[in-house]
Amino acid sequence: MQHDGVMSHPTLGEPVRYLADGGAPEREADHSLAGFRLARRLGADGWEVTGHRSADDVVVLARNPTVGWRRRSRSAIPAADSEAPPLADLLAIDADQAPLVSIAVAARETLDAVILAAAGAGATGRMWIRCGDLEVLAAAAADLGPTRPMLIHEAPLAAMAKGPERHASQLRAVGVDGQAMAFGQWTGGLTALFHRFDRLCVGRSATHVRMIKEFVEMGVDSASSLNPERLDEARGKLP
Repeated sequence: MQHDGVMSHPTLGEPVRYLADGGAPEREADHSLAGFRLARRLGADGWEVTGHRSADDVVVLARNPTVGWRRRSRSAIPAADSEAPPLADLLAIDADQAPLVSIAVAARETLDAVILAAAGAGATGRMWIRCGDLEVLAAAAADLGPTRPMLIHEAPLAAMAKGPERHASQLRAVGVDGQAMAFGQWTGGLTALFHRFDRLCVGRSATHVRMIKEFVEMGVDSASSLNPERLDEARGKLP
């Protein structure tokens, strides 16, 4: 495929998903329900968020694991006492249209709580769970079987000690479904390599329209941005 003379790499099979990172944080509060709703109105296919487990085992959505000047851990605060919205409320937005939710977690306990919330909302099939700990993801893949959300390893190229090809092979071997990296890490060659192992390529942190377009030309399966209106603008400029 070619866009304006530039060779474009294919996705793994589905259309590219355009995800709003944190909702619409330049217009509404970051990780707020108002921001999530606005992002959908601006054309996002779903959201990229970060989840934390509260003291009462509810997954709440916030970029940072601590809150307030005392830096209290969100895991020490009940969900009802937190300003962060629960994942269940996000999953209820446009539920009939099945927007994608890509959620970052730091630990297995949070991953399991996300799976429970997704199952309770009937949203397992539209949930991607990202984590930087490959051992956590591999254990979850082995324990949970095929009827689970997609599991995505989030780490830069520098963390792939044996190189990206060995890493992609390892992801397939342990049942982890894809790799997430920020803009500047992915290339068309790398997306083709991970796709050869049937692994999703998740592109993060595309600030400008040109960066989003480059992501699409590389063949990423999802592209995220803090600016959902730029996601829609980029999509409108692609064939």
